[in-house]
Amino acid sequence: RFRQHRDRGNPLDPYDILREDYERTVQAATESLEPVIPTSRESGLLGLPRHAPAMLIRRMSTDQTGSIVELSHLLLRGDRSRFLLERRVRDGWPGAPTAAGDDAPLPGPDHIAASLLADA
Repeated sequence: RFRQHRDRGNPLDPYDILREDYERTVQAATESLEPVIPTSRESGLLGLPRHAPAMLIRRMSTDQTGSIVELSHLLLRGDRSRFLLERRVRDGWPGAPTAAGDDAPLPGPDHIAASLLADA
């Protein structure tokens, strides 16, 4: 579906690659964080004792046409993870109420960035 990606020599932001090389702009992403007990195999790969908790992160991103451009499942140690969620609003809150008592709903930010910080 996408033309061949050229080698850049350095890893870049996948959203930049989608936009610059494939003319796909990520418009929305749904991400869930869920505590889980990993399988024996997953525990071994993560270096966790059996039955120790882990964090499962699932993400689905869609582009300007509504097509899915990203699906990811990430399993992290529950004892060495910290999450930082950052919200950014470009150009204010479009459509925000202008007068006190206005019943118009407040829109969400047009961009939400999530960063994951893993402790060493």
